[in-house]
Amino acid sequence: MKLAQPVPILRMLDESKAREFYVGFLGFSIDWEHRFADDAPLYMQISRDGCVIHLSEHYGDSTPGGALRIEADDVDALNRELLEKHYKYANPGVQDTPWRTREMSIKDPFGNRLVFSQPRPLPESSAVLIRDERMSAVGETARWVAANRALETELADPLYRDPFARELAGDTGFSMMSVMRGALGVPDTPNPDMYLTIRTRFFDDAVLRAARESSMAQVVILAAGMDTRAFRLDWPDHVVLFEVDRNDVFEHKESVLHRHDARATCDRRIVRADLAAPWTDALVAAGFDPARPAAVLVEGLLMYLDEAAAHRLFNALNILRPDSWLGLDAVNTAMLTSSFTANYLKKLAEAGCPWLFGIDDPVQWLAGHGWQATVVTPGTPEANYGRWPFPVAPAVMAGMPRAYFATARRE
Repeated sequence: MKLAQPVPILRMLDESKAREFYVGFLGFSIDWEHRFADDAPLYMQISRDGCVIHLSEHYGDSTPGGALRIEADDVDALNRELLEKHYKYANPGVQDTPWRTREMSIKDPFGNRLVFSQPRPLPESSAVLIRDERMSAVGETARWVAANRALETELADPLYRDPFARELAGDTGFSMMSVMRGALGVPDTPNPDMYLTIRTRFFDDAVLRAARESSMAQVVILAAGMDTRAFRLDWPDHVVLFEVDRNDVFEHKESVLHRHDARATCDRRIVRADLAAPWTDALVAAGFDPARPAAVLVEGLLMYLDEAAAHRLFNALNILRPDSWLGLDAVNTAMLTSSFTANYLKKLAEAGCPWLFGIDDPVQWLAGHGWQATVVTPGTPEANYGRWPFPVAPAVMAGMPRAYFATARRE
């Protein structure tokens, strides 16, 4: 089954003003009109260059004051075209946004706002990725996340502290951060990335709350990478924490922790296993008890898997008993296809760690694997921490790249 792009419906209150604005000013054509009777409200479809909008006089179809974001290939040319018409009720300008678009915003006579948006080209970055030949490309992304934790730790008022993060990151982690910032067109400053910082703090709180409130004595971190929650969180007594990842990751990580004489705040056990291969036997061999509930964290992993591998991973989680807890982050399919993220995804692929998998409805996807989930997006009150400065795109806005933080219980 394939779903088509939705067609927005905007409320109009005056037919003549609607025709003057949308046809005479914006240059749309009327495709068709419909009335149930000669004196009934008008409903019509208009279009221009593949952009389709429905306008309705019917009460209840929509409320004046809505907003549309329409991607255009040349906002400045459209702006010049509109200004030449000397429409007396609008004199739109064009501006660059912090999220690297060039936009023109116009309100119709009924308070609906149309934002014509064009992605801005990114400046060339001089950053060069310093590879660690002993580690896989996906393993190196864990060092990038550690670099972000180091920058957060060094702030005057950090959301968390990780005394091991800077050395865990090393030159590889910081160089990867610089390369990916260049791909996004954001400055390479000593400040941490808001998304990664919020994600770390959100799952810090979530997994610790699950362990405390549900008295779970087993915690499993899949694709643990440079994760140091075993050392920096205040775990309840008797928690056994299993870190699962490849041997190349632990070779670097354990050497750093040994040099710092790091002491875990729980019973920490490392499980050297490749999640692309069968791994649950190694987890059980390390002391995991499938008969007891567990809290499992799958952070920064799913987007690097293809769809089949993602399903295999969650089929393997059938080892968990009911009432177990899950923490998971994911991206939607628009994140993989949007022009806004194209350069970012290209750099990830060039680094050998492409994003391959997106989920448009995490609640439904997780339910299909036996989990009852609650999902939030970065920037909402549950995942903000005073660090997210942008408005959160409404869930009904189609085609927007999105990231999700999910927590779930096994049914």
